[in-house]
Parts: sequence; C-alpha cells; structure tokens
Amino acid sequence: MEKKELTAREAEEGIEKGWGTDLKDKIIKGDLDLSVATIVGGLHFKNVTIEGSLFLPEAIIKGDLWLEETIITGALLLHGATINGKLWLDRTFIEDFLNLEGATINNSLNLATRKGPTKIYVDEEMAQLVHFAAPNIPLVVKKKKQ
Repeated sequence: MEKKELTAREAEEGIEKGWGTDLKDKIIKGDLDLSVATIVGGLHFKNVTIEGSLFLPEAIIKGDLWLEETIITGALLLHGATINGKLWLDRTFIEDFLNLEGATINNSLNLATRKGPTKIYVDEEMAQLVHFAAPNIPLVVKKKKQ
C-alpha cells in the first residue's frame, strides 16, 4: 500500500480531532509535536514514517502508545509523559535517541525495535525495567537528587 503524505501540522490537527488514535500508512513531513497534549484512547501508528522527531513531553496518553513498523528519523521524546497503558515499540526504527526521563508508564513496556534508538535517557527508578526491555541499547541514567 502506498503511503499518504501529510505535513506535521496536518497530522497534529488530525490527532487533536481524534483520528490519530489509529494512524496507518502515512508519511509525516517534519517534527510531530504533541507536547502537553491529552490524547484520549491512546495512539497507534502502523507503517508510519515521521521525517523528524516525535515530541510527546508532558503529554497524557489515556491508553496505549503503540508504534508498529514505524520509522522515526529523529528522536522519540517522552520525558514527563504519562501513558495510562502500554508503551509498545514493535519493529520500530528510531534513528536518534529515546527520552523517558520522568515518564510514567502504567502498564507494560516493549522496546522490541527493529533498530535504534542510539541511547535511552531514563530515571534511576525506571532504569532496570528499561534495561530488561532493551538490553543492547545504552542507557543514560539520571540519578535522584539527594
């Protein structure tokens, strides 16, 4: 199936309207910025290419964040995000890094990526869980302040 191209702004507006909860077969041109958004129903991207980074810092995802066979040519930024479901990166390619500092994941974690990220930024509390989920990816662990 041929992928339909969208600008990042078109994708952001669509997700805000609710159709982004199940986004398939798309190419998103540019950084997709969903910072501080509240997304009801979760996000499921299948066979999506994001030509840039996916920004979800401080976002609240009321459901799963499921990226399946998705390519992100930049970073995946989830610092401070709350995911009220699973974080599932199934056969996903992340060219740059993943930031999970301060993130809360209220269900399971699957980091079975096809390739990448180059490293994962994570808090000390979540470091062991992330290491078990992605044992071959270097972690940058933020220590608790004393």
